[in-house]
Amino acid sequence: MYYFFIFLEFLLLPFIASSQCKISGCVTGNLEKRLSVFYPFNGFSNSFVPQDKSDIYLDSAGRFSFKLDLETPTFITLFIDNNPIWLIVDNKSELHIQIHLDSIKKDNHQNWLSITGKNSKGNLYFNEYNFDPYTKYSGIENIFSNLNLNKNILIQKIDYIIDSELVRFNELYKKKNIDQSFYKIISKNIQALIYLEVLRNPLRNKHIINQLSLDEINHLIGVIFERCNPLDIILTKGLSTNFYISEYYLIKTLQKQHKALTQGAGDTIILENNKKLFISGAFRHFLEIPDKQLQENLWGMELCSLLRIFSDWKMTTEIESFETLFPDSKWVKYINLLASNSDDTIAIQDTLETHFIDTTRQISKLDGLLNLFKGDYILIDLWATWCSPCRQEFAFNTKIDSVLKVKGIKRIYISVDDPFLTENWKYAINKYNLKGYHILASKKLAEDIKDKIFLPNQGFSIPRYILIDSFGNIINKDAPRPSDPALGKLLLGLDSK
Repeated sequence: MYYFFIFLEFLLLPFIASSQCKISGCVTGNLEKRLSVFYPFNGFSNSFVPQDKSDIYLDSAGRFSFKLDLETPTFITLFIDNNPIWLIVDNKSELHIQIHLDSIKKDNHQNWLSITGKNSKGNLYFNEYNFDPYTKYSGIENIFSNLNLNKNILIQKIDYIIDSELVRFNELYKKKNIDQSFYKIISKNIQALIYLEVLRNPLRNKHIINQLSLDEINHLIGVIFERCNPLDIILTKGLSTNFYISEYYLIKTLQKQHKALTQGAGDTIILENNKKLFISGAFRHFLEIPDKQLQENLWGMELCSLLRIFSDWKMTTEIESFETLFPDSKWVKYINLLASNSDDTIAIQDTLETHFIDTTRQISKLDGLLNLFKGDYILIDLWATWCSPCRQEFAFNTKIDSVLKVKGIKRIYISVDDPFLTENWKYAINKYNLKGYHILASKKLAEDIKDKIFLPNQGFSIPRYILIDSFGNIINKDAPRPSDPALGKLLLGLDSK
Protein backbone atom coordinates (compact mmCIF):
# COMPACT_ATOMS: atom_id res chain seq x y z
CA MET A 1 0.00 0.00 0.00
CA TYR A 2 2.87 2.37 0.85
CA TYR A 3 4.38 1.92 -2.62
CA PHE A 4 0.97 2.47 -4.18
CA PHE A 5 0.75 5.96 -2.61
CA ILE A 6 4.32 6.72 -3.66
CA PHE A 7 3.40 5.70 -7.21
CA LEU A 8 0.19 7.80 -7.04
CA GLU A 9 2.13 10.83 -5.77
CA PHE A 10 4.60 10.38 -8.63
CA LEU A 11 1.74 10.40 -11.15
CA LEU A 12 0.07 13.47 -9.64
CA LEU A 13 3.24 15.52 -9.10
CA PRO A 14 3.30 17.08 -12.59
CA PHE A 15 -0.32 18.21 -12.21
CA ILE A 16 0.27 19.65 -8.73
CA ALA A 17 3.44 21.46 -9.76
CA SER A 18 1.85 22.84 -12.91
CA SER A 19 -0.74 24.88 -10.99
CA GLN A 20 -0.20 28.43 -12.24
CA CYS A 21 -2.03 31.68 -12.77
CA LYS A 22 -2.97 31.75 -16.47
CA ILE A 23 -3.95 34.97 -18.22
CA SER A 24 -4.78 35.37 -21.88
CA GLY A 25 -6.49 38.04 -23.91
CA CYS A 26 -6.68 40.28 -26.92
CA VAL A 27 -5.97 43.99 -27.47
CA THR A 28 -7.73 45.97 -30.18
CA GLY A 29 -6.81 49.50 -31.21
CA ASN A 30 -3.55 51.35 -31.72
CA LEU A 31 -0.86 49.70 -29.57
CA GLU A 32 2.89 49.25 -29.81
CA LYS A 33 2.22 45.50 -29.76
CA ARG A 34 3.52 45.12 -26.24
CA LEU A 35 2.21 45.22 -22.71
CA SER A 36 3.84 44.88 -19.32
CA VAL A 37 2.86 42.88 -16.26
CA PHE A 38 4.05 43.78 -12.75
CA TYR A 39 3.89 40.84 -10.36
CA PRO A 40 4.95 40.35 -6.71
CA PHE A 41 8.54 41.12 -5.82
CA ASN A 42 10.29 40.09 -2.61
CA GLY A 43 6.97 39.12 -1.02
CA PHE A 44 5.12 42.37 -1.79
CA SER A 45 2.54 43.21 -4.43
CA ASN A 46 4.37 45.34 -6.96
CA SER A 47 3.39 48.09 -9.39
CA PHE A 48 6.82 49.71 -9.78
CA VAL A 49 9.55 47.14 -10.42
CA PRO A 50 9.85 45.88 -14.04
CA GLN A 51 11.17 42.33 -13.59
CA ASP A 52 12.76 39.97 -16.10
CA LYS A 53 9.43 38.62 -17.37
CA SER A 54 7.54 41.93 -17.30
CA ASP A 55 7.27 42.48 -21.05
CA ILE A 56 4.47 40.52 -22.73
CA TYR A 57 4.50 40.52 -26.53
CA LEU A 58 1.38 40.43 -28.65
CA ASP A 59 0.98 38.55 -31.93
CA SER A 60 -0.15 40.23 -35.16
CA ALA A 61 -3.79 39.88 -34.09
CA GLY A 62 -3.17 41.54 -30.73
CA ARG A 63 -3.44 38.29 -28.74
CA PHE A 64 -1.34 37.50 -25.69
CA SER A 65 -0.97 34.89 -22.96
CA PHE A 66 1.30 34.35 -19.99
CA LYS A 67 1.60 32.35 -16.78
CA LEU A 68 2.72 33.30 -13.30
CA ASP A 69 3.79 31.28 -10.25
CA LEU A 70 2.25 32.92 -7.21
CA GLU A 71 2.74 31.91 -3.58
CA THR A 72 -0.50 33.48 -2.34
CA PRO A 73 -3.47 35.46 -3.73
CA THR A 74 -2.26 38.95 -4.60
CA PHE A 75 -2.66 42.00 -6.82
CA ILE A 76 -0.86 42.13 -10.16
CA THR A 77 -0.85 45.08 -12.53
CA LEU A 78 -0.96 45.12 -16.34
CA PHE A 79 0.08 48.27 -18.17
CA ILE A 80 -1.23 48.74 -21.71
CA ASP A 81 0.03 52.01 -23.20
CA ASN A 82 0.21 53.40 -19.64
CA ASN A 83 -3.37 52.32 -18.93
CA PRO A 84 -3.28 50.13 -15.80
CA ILE A 85 -5.43 47.05 -15.24
CA TRP A 86 -5.45 45.75 -11.67
CA LEU A 87 -6.20 42.09 -11.00
CA ILE A 88 -6.42 39.99 -7.86
CA VAL A 89 -5.25 36.51 -8.83
CA ASP A 90 -3.87 33.25 -7.43
CA ASN A 91 -2.44 30.04 -8.86
CA LYS A 92 -5.93 28.79 -9.70
CA SER A 93 -6.88 31.86 -11.70
CA GLU A 94 -7.58 31.49 -15.41
CA LEU A 95 -8.63 34.84 -16.82
CA HIS A 96 -9.36 36.03 -20.34
CA ILE A 97 -9.20 39.77 -20.94
CA GLN A 98 -10.48 41.85 -23.86
CA ILE A 99 -9.03 45.37 -24.08
CA HIS A 100 -10.43 47.96 -26.50
CA LEU A 101 -7.98 50.86 -26.56
CA ASP A 102 -10.05 53.03 -28.90
CA SER A 103 -12.91 52.99 -26.40
CA ILE A 104 -10.66 54.58 -23.77
CA LYS A 105 -10.46 57.81 -25.80
CA LYS A 106 -13.90 57.76 -27.42
CA ASP A 107 -16.04 56.54 -24.54
CA ASN A 108 -14.12 57.87 -21.53
CA HIS A 109 -13.20 54.35 -20.36
CA GLN A 110 -16.71 52.98 -20.95
CA ASN A 111 -16.83 49.41 -22.30
CA TRP A 112 -13.08 49.34 -22.80
CA LEU A 113 -12.47 46.21 -20.72
CA SER A 114 -14.09 42.80 -20.34
CA ILE A 115 -12.88 39.97 -18.10
CA THR A 116 -14.00 36.36 -17.82
CA GLY A 117 -12.82 33.68 -15.39
CA LYS A 118 -12.31 33.38 -11.64
CA ASN A 119 -13.36 36.49 -9.67
CA SER A 120 -13.90 38.26 -13.00
CA LYS A 121 -16.84 40.37 -11.79
CA GLY A 122 -14.84 41.61 -8.83
CA ASN A 123 -11.79 42.42 -10.95
CA LEU A 124 -13.90 44.18 -13.57
CA TYR A 125 -15.74 46.28 -11.01
CA PHE A 126 -12.50 47.25 -9.26
CA ASN A 127 -11.09 48.60 -12.53
CA GLU A 128 -14.29 50.54 -13.24
CA TYR A 129 -14.39 51.80 -9.64
CA ASN A 130 -10.70 52.70 -9.66
CA PHE A 131 -10.65 54.48 -13.02
CA ASP A 132 -10.51 57.89 -11.31
CA PRO A 133 -9.10 57.04 -7.87
CA TYR A 134 -9.18 60.60 -6.53
CA THR A 135 -12.97 60.81 -6.73
CA LYS A 136 -13.19 58.07 -4.09
CA TYR A 137 -11.63 60.35 -1.50
CA SER A 138 -13.44 63.58 -2.37
CA GLY A 139 -15.68 63.37 0.70
CA ILE A 140 -12.98 62.69 3.27
CA GLU A 141 -11.76 66.22 3.87
CA ASN A 142 -15.35 67.50 3.82
CA ILE A 143 -16.23 65.55 6.97
CA PHE A 144 -13.62 67.59 8.84
CA SER A 145 -15.05 70.92 7.66
CA ASN A 146 -17.70 70.94 10.39
CA LEU A 147 -15.74 72.41 13.26
CA ASN A 148 -18.20 71.06 15.85
CA LEU A 149 -17.36 67.45 15.07
CA ASN A 150 -15.86 65.39 17.88
CA LYS A 151 -13.60 62.38 17.50
CA ASN A 152 -16.41 59.81 17.77
CA ILE A 153 -18.50 61.44 15.03
CA LEU A 154 -15.39 61.68 12.82
CA ILE A 155 -14.76 57.95 13.20
CA GLN A 156 -18.39 57.17 12.39
CA LYS A 157 -18.26 59.29 9.23
CA ILE A 158 -14.98 57.71 8.08
CA ASP A 159 -16.52 54.26 8.67
CA TYR A 160 -19.52 55.34 6.59
CA ILE A 161 -17.23 56.23 3.65
CA ILE A 162 -15.46 52.86 3.89
CA ASP A 163 -18.77 50.97 4.09
CA SER A 164 -20.07 52.90 1.05
CA GLU A 165 -17.02 51.93 -1.00
CA LEU A 166 -17.47 48.26 -0.05
CA VAL A 167 -21.20 47.96 -0.86
CA ARG A 168 -20.70 46.50 -4.34
CA PHE A 169 -17.97 44.10 -3.21
CA ASN A 170 -20.17 42.94 -0.32
CA GLU A 171 -22.93 42.14 -2.83
CA LEU A 172 -20.53 40.22 -5.07
CA TYR A 173 -19.24 38.23 -2.09
CA LYS A 174 -22.73 37.32 -0.90
CA LYS A 175 -23.60 36.12 -4.43
CA LYS A 176 -20.33 34.12 -4.49
CA ASN A 177 -19.11 36.06 -7.51
CA ILE A 178 -15.84 36.61 -5.63
CA ASP A 179 -14.16 34.19 -3.24
CA GLN A 180 -13.02 34.80 0.33
CA SER A 181 -9.39 35.52 -0.56
CA PHE A 182 -10.44 38.18 -3.08
CA TYR A 183 -12.81 39.78 -0.61
CA LYS A 184 -10.24 39.89 2.20
CA ILE A 185 -7.63 41.58 -0.02
CA ILE A 186 -10.02 44.09 -1.57
CA SER A 187 -11.76 45.07 1.67
CA LYS A 188 -8.48 45.52 3.55
CA ASN A 189 -7.04 47.41 0.56
CA ILE A 190 -9.90 49.93 0.43
CA GLN A 191 -9.88 50.35 4.20
CA ALA A 192 -6.11 51.00 4.30
CA LEU A 193 -6.11 53.52 1.44
CA ILE A 194 -9.01 55.53 2.86
CA TYR A 195 -7.36 55.60 6.28
CA LEU A 196 -4.12 56.64 4.57
CA GLU A 197 -5.95 59.54 2.92
CA VAL A 198 -7.22 60.66 6.34
CA LEU A 199 -3.72 60.46 7.84
CA ARG A 200 -2.04 62.26 4.95
CA ASN A 201 -4.47 65.08 4.18
CA PRO A 202 -6.99 66.25 6.81
CA LEU A 203 -4.71 65.41 9.73
CA ARG A 204 -1.89 67.40 8.09
CA ASN A 205 -4.06 70.44 7.42
CA LYS A 206 -3.28 72.93 10.18
CA HIS A 207 -6.69 74.60 9.82
CA ILE A 208 -8.33 71.26 10.61
CA ILE A 209 -6.08 69.86 13.30
CA ASN A 210 -6.16 73.16 15.18
CA GLN A 211 -9.83 72.38 15.85
CA LEU A 212 -8.92 69.07 17.53
CA SER A 213 -6.99 68.52 20.74
CA LEU A 214 -3.80 66.47 20.75
CA ASP A 215 -5.66 63.73 22.66
CA GLU A 216 -8.41 63.66 20.00
CA ILE A 217 -5.86 63.41 17.19
CA ASN A 218 -3.94 60.61 18.94
CA HIS A 219 -7.21 58.81 19.71
CA LEU A 220 -8.23 58.96 16.04
CA ILE A 221 -4.82 57.68 14.93
CA GLY A 222 -5.01 54.86 17.50
CA VAL A 223 -8.47 53.78 16.28
CA ILE A 224 -7.28 53.77 12.65
CA PHE A 225 -4.27 51.55 13.36
CA GLU A 226 -6.35 49.29 15.61
CA ARG A 227 -9.01 48.72 12.96
CA CYS A 228 -6.52 48.29 10.14
CA ASN A 229 -3.35 46.80 11.61
CA PRO A 230 -0.40 48.07 9.50
CA LEU A 231 1.47 44.82 10.23
CA ASP A 232 -1.31 42.57 8.87
CA ILE A 233 0.40 40.31 6.31
CA ILE A 234 -2.52 40.72 3.91
CA LEU A 235 -1.47 44.34 3.32
CA THR A 236 1.65 43.07 1.55
CA LYS A 237 -0.70 41.70 -1.15
CA GLY A 238 -2.60 44.96 -1.67
CA LEU A 239 -2.39 47.76 -4.19
CA SER A 240 -0.27 50.69 -2.88
CA THR A 241 -0.85 49.51 0.70
CA ASN A 242 2.89 49.71 1.33
CA PHE A 243 2.34 53.47 1.69
CA TYR A 244 -0.09 52.83 4.54
CA ILE A 245 2.50 50.68 6.32
CA SER A 246 5.14 53.37 5.74
CA GLU A 247 2.77 56.02 7.10
CA TYR A 248 2.48 54.03 10.32
CA TYR A 249 6.23 54.20 10.87
CA LEU A 250 6.37 57.88 9.87
CA ILE A 251 3.77 58.74 12.52
CA LYS A 252 5.64 56.64 15.10
CA THR A 253 8.81 58.58 14.22
CA LEU A 254 7.08 61.96 14.56
CA GLN A 255 5.53 60.94 17.87
CA LYS A 256 8.93 59.79 19.13
CA GLN A 257 10.34 63.20 18.15
CA HIS A 258 7.36 64.95 19.80
CA LYS A 259 6.49 66.57 16.48
CA ALA A 260 3.11 67.40 14.96
CA LEU A 261 1.88 65.58 11.84
CA THR A 262 2.35 68.81 9.88
CA GLN A 263 6.11 68.62 10.46
CA GLY A 264 8.70 66.48 8.72
CA ALA A 265 10.90 63.89 10.38
CA GLY A 266 14.05 65.85 9.45
CA ASP A 267 17.34 64.76 7.89
CA THR A 268 19.89 62.78 9.84
CA ILE A 269 23.39 61.29 9.56
CA ILE A 270 24.04 57.67 10.56
CA LEU A 271 27.23 55.62 10.74
CA GLU A 272 27.30 52.33 8.83
CA ASN A 273 30.54 50.32 8.55
CA ASN A 274 32.53 53.43 9.56
CA LYS A 275 30.88 55.36 6.74
CA LYS A 276 28.67 58.40 7.29
CA LEU A 277 25.35 58.14 5.45
CA PHE A 278 22.99 61.04 4.83
CA ILE A 279 19.35 60.00 5.35
CA SER A 280 16.87 62.61 4.13
CA GLY A 281 13.70 63.32 6.07
CA ALA A 282 11.66 61.55 3.38
CA PHE A 283 13.30 58.24 4.31
CA ARG A 284 14.22 58.73 7.98
CA HIS A 285 11.16 56.88 9.33
CA PHE A 286 12.37 53.65 7.71
CA LEU A 287 15.16 53.61 10.31
CA GLU A 288 12.48 52.97 12.97
CA ILE A 289 11.39 49.64 11.44
CA PRO A 290 12.75 46.82 13.65
CA ASP A 291 12.18 44.02 11.12
CA LYS A 292 15.12 44.26 8.69
CA GLN A 293 13.35 42.52 5.82
CA LEU A 294 10.32 44.78 6.13
CA GLN A 295 12.65 47.78 6.40
CA GLU A 296 14.46 46.76 3.23
CA ASN A 297 11.22 46.14 1.31
CA LEU A 298 9.47 49.38 2.26
CA TRP A 299 12.61 51.46 1.67
CA GLY A 300 13.28 49.78 -1.68
CA MET A 301 9.67 50.19 -2.80
CA GLU A 302 9.70 53.87 -1.88
CA LEU A 303 12.83 54.48 -3.95
CA CYS A 304 11.47 52.51 -6.91
CA SER A 305 8.11 54.26 -6.81
CA LEU A 306 9.73 57.72 -6.74
CA LEU A 307 12.14 56.85 -9.57
CA ARG A 308 9.37 55.36 -11.69
CA ILE A 309 6.79 58.11 -11.19
CA PHE A 310 9.20 61.06 -11.24
CA SER A 311 11.81 60.14 -13.81
CA ASP A 312 13.33 63.65 -13.64
CA TRP A 313 14.51 63.12 -10.08
CA LYS A 314 18.17 62.54 -9.36
CA MET A 315 18.54 60.53 -6.15
CA THR A 316 22.24 59.69 -6.13
CA THR A 317 22.69 60.20 -2.37
CA GLU A 318 19.53 58.26 -1.45
CA ILE A 319 20.50 55.34 -3.71
CA GLU A 320 24.04 55.25 -2.30
CA SER A 321 22.68 55.13 1.25
CA PHE A 322 20.33 52.26 0.40
CA GLU A 323 23.10 50.26 -1.31
CA THR A 324 25.35 50.71 1.71
CA LEU A 325 22.65 49.59 4.16
CA PHE A 326 21.41 46.69 2.00
CA PRO A 327 24.32 45.64 -0.27
CA ASP A 328 22.78 42.24 -1.08
CA SER A 329 19.23 43.50 -1.62
CA LYS A 330 17.29 42.35 -4.68
CA TRP A 331 16.00 45.90 -4.94
CA VAL A 332 19.43 47.32 -5.82
CA LYS A 333 19.37 45.96 -9.39
CA TYR A 334 15.99 47.52 -10.17
CA ILE A 335 16.68 50.79 -8.35
CA ASN A 336 19.77 51.30 -10.52
CA LEU A 337 17.85 50.22 -13.62
CA LEU A 338 15.16 52.83 -12.99
CA ALA A 339 17.77 55.46 -12.13
CA SER A 340 19.67 54.77 -15.35
CA ASN A 341 16.52 55.41 -17.40
CA SER A 342 16.39 59.08 -16.35
CA ASP A 343 17.58 61.62 -18.88
CA ASP A 344 20.93 63.00 -17.71
CA THR A 345 21.90 64.79 -20.92
CA ILE A 346 20.77 68.23 -19.78
CA ALA A 347 23.29 70.22 -17.81
CA ILE A 348 22.31 72.08 -14.65
CA GLN A 349 23.23 75.70 -15.21
CA ASP A 350 22.09 79.30 -14.93
CA THR A 351 21.27 81.08 -18.20
CA LEU A 352 20.52 84.65 -19.24
CA GLU A 353 16.79 83.83 -19.06
CA THR A 354 16.82 81.59 -15.98
CA HIS A 355 17.60 83.09 -12.58
CA PHE A 356 17.76 81.43 -9.15
CA ILE A 357 16.68 83.66 -6.28
CA ASP A 358 19.17 83.65 -3.43
CA THR A 359 17.55 81.48 -0.75
CA THR A 360 20.10 82.61 1.85
CA ARG A 361 17.84 85.65 2.27
CA GLN A 362 15.52 83.34 4.26
CA ILE A 363 12.39 84.66 2.55
CA SER A 364 9.50 83.57 4.77
CA LYS A 365 6.69 85.83 3.51
CA LEU A 366 5.16 86.27 0.06
CA ASP A 367 5.30 90.05 0.54
CA GLY A 368 9.05 89.81 1.12
CA LEU A 369 9.47 87.96 -2.17
CA LEU A 370 7.26 90.39 -4.09
CA ASN A 371 9.21 93.38 -2.71
CA LEU A 372 12.15 92.20 -4.84
CA PHE A 373 10.05 92.90 -7.95
CA LYS A 374 8.25 96.12 -7.00
CA GLY A 375 7.24 98.04 -10.11
CA ASP A 376 6.69 94.92 -12.22
CA TYR A 377 3.63 92.83 -12.93
CA ILE A 378 4.27 89.20 -11.98
CA LEU A 379 2.87 85.80 -12.94
CA ILE A 380 3.57 83.28 -10.18
CA ASP A 381 3.68 79.58 -11.03
CA LEU A 382 3.33 77.31 -7.98
CA TRP A 383 4.70 73.87 -8.82
CA ALA A 384 6.81 70.88 -7.71
CA THR A 385 8.92 68.30 -9.52
CA TRP A 386 6.60 65.51 -8.38
CA CYS A 387 3.48 67.24 -9.76
CA SER A 388 2.57 65.66 -13.12
CA PRO A 389 -0.09 68.28 -14.04
CA CYS A 390 2.51 71.00 -13.36
CA ARG A 391 4.92 69.44 -15.80
CA GLN A 392 2.21 68.90 -18.41
CA GLU A 393 1.54 72.65 -18.41
CA PHE A 394 5.18 73.37 -19.29
CA ALA A 395 4.41 72.23 -22.86
CA PHE A 396 2.39 75.46 -23.30
CA ASN A 397 5.09 77.80 -22.00
CA THR A 398 6.42 79.01 -25.37
CA LYS A 399 3.29 80.97 -26.25
CA ILE A 400 2.82 82.32 -22.70
CA ASP A 401 6.49 83.33 -22.46
CA SER A 402 6.15 85.37 -25.67
CA VAL A 403 3.10 87.19 -24.23
CA LEU A 404 4.96 87.87 -20.97
CA LYS A 405 7.90 89.31 -22.92
CA VAL A 406 5.66 91.61 -24.97
CA LYS A 407 3.84 92.83 -21.87
CA GLY A 408 6.97 93.14 -19.72
CA ILE A 409 5.60 90.76 -17.07
CA LYS A 410 8.03 88.86 -14.85
CA ARG A 411 7.49 85.15 -14.19
CA ILE A 412 8.36 83.60 -10.82
CA TYR A 413 8.35 79.84 -10.36
CA ILE A 414 7.86 78.92 -6.70
CA SER A 415 8.61 75.26 -6.05
CA VAL A 416 7.22 73.54 -2.95
CA ASP A 417 9.64 70.62 -3.21
CA ASP A 418 11.41 69.35 -0.10
CA PRO A 419 14.89 70.88 0.33
CA PHE A 420 16.55 67.49 -0.18
CA LEU A 421 15.25 67.58 -3.77
CA THR A 422 17.24 70.69 -4.70
CA GLU A 423 19.21 68.72 -7.29
CA ASN A 424 16.02 67.44 -8.92
CA TRP A 425 14.49 70.92 -8.80
CA LYS A 426 17.35 72.55 -10.73
CA TYR A 427 17.51 69.60 -13.11
CA ALA A 428 13.80 69.96 -14.01
CA ILE A 429 14.15 73.72 -14.51
CA ASN A 430 16.84 73.15 -17.12
CA LYS A 431 15.14 70.17 -18.72
CA TYR A 432 11.87 72.05 -19.29
CA ASN A 433 13.66 75.34 -20.09
CA LEU A 434 11.68 77.27 -17.50
CA LYS A 435 12.53 80.90 -18.26
CA GLY A 436 12.09 83.27 -15.35
CA TYR A 437 12.92 83.54 -11.67
CA HIS A 438 13.05 80.46 -9.43
CA ILE A 439 12.86 79.94 -5.70
CA LEU A 440 12.59 76.81 -3.59
CA ALA A 441 10.03 77.79 -0.96
CA SER A 442 10.88 77.39 2.68
CA LYS A 443 8.22 75.87 4.93
CA LYS A 444 7.38 79.32 6.30
CA LEU A 445 7.02 80.78 2.81
CA ALA A 446 4.82 77.87 1.70
CA GLU A 447 2.61 78.33 4.78
CA ASP A 448 2.30 82.06 4.13
CA ILE A 449 1.33 81.42 0.49
CA LYS A 450 -1.24 78.89 1.64
CA ASP A 451 -2.77 81.40 4.06
CA LYS A 452 -2.89 84.20 1.47
CA ILE A 453 -3.97 82.25 -1.63
CA PHE A 454 -6.05 79.26 -0.59
CA LEU A 455 -9.33 78.99 1.29
CA PRO A 456 -9.09 77.74 4.92
CA ASN A 457 -10.22 74.16 4.17
CA GLN A 458 -8.99 74.01 0.58
CA GLY A 459 -5.52 72.59 1.09
CA PHE A 460 -2.42 73.43 -0.98
CA SER A 461 -3.21 72.36 -4.55
CA ILE A 462 -0.88 72.76 -7.52
CA PRO A 463 -0.36 73.83 -10.22
CA ARG A 464 -1.60 77.28 -9.28
CA TYR A 465 -1.14 80.55 -11.15
CA ILE A 466 -1.29 83.95 -9.44
CA LEU A 467 -1.21 87.46 -10.91
CA ILE A 468 0.42 90.35 -9.04
CA ASP A 469 0.26 94.04 -10.06
CA SER A 470 3.18 96.49 -10.01
CA PHE A 471 2.36 97.54 -6.43
CA GLY A 472 2.60 93.96 -5.09
CA ASN A 473 -1.17 93.47 -4.85
CA ILE A 474 -2.72 90.11 -5.69
CA ILE A 475 -5.15 90.71 -8.56
CA ASN A 476 -5.96 87.09 -9.38
CA LYS A 477 -5.42 84.22 -6.92
CA ASP A 478 -6.44 81.52 -9.39
CA ALA A 479 -5.52 82.53 -12.93
CA PRO A 480 -6.14 80.13 -15.85
CA ARG A 481 -3.51 77.52 -16.68
CA PRO A 482 -1.11 78.06 -19.62
CA SER A 483 -3.01 75.37 -21.56
CA ASP A 484 -6.13 77.56 -21.32
CA PRO A 485 -6.25 80.32 -24.02
CA ALA A 486 -7.95 82.50 -21.39
CA LEU A 487 -4.57 83.07 -19.69
CA GLY A 488 -3.08 84.67 -22.80
CA LYS A 489 -6.10 86.94 -23.20
CA LEU A 490 -5.93 87.88 -19.51
CA LEU A 491 -2.26 88.81 -19.74
CA LEU A 492 -2.71 90.80 -22.95
CA GLY A 493 -5.46 92.82 -21.26
CA LEU A 494 -3.21 93.99 -18.41
CA ASP A 495 -1.89 97.55 -18.39
CA SER A 496 1.56 96.36 -17.41
CA LYS A 497 3.73 98.88 -19.29
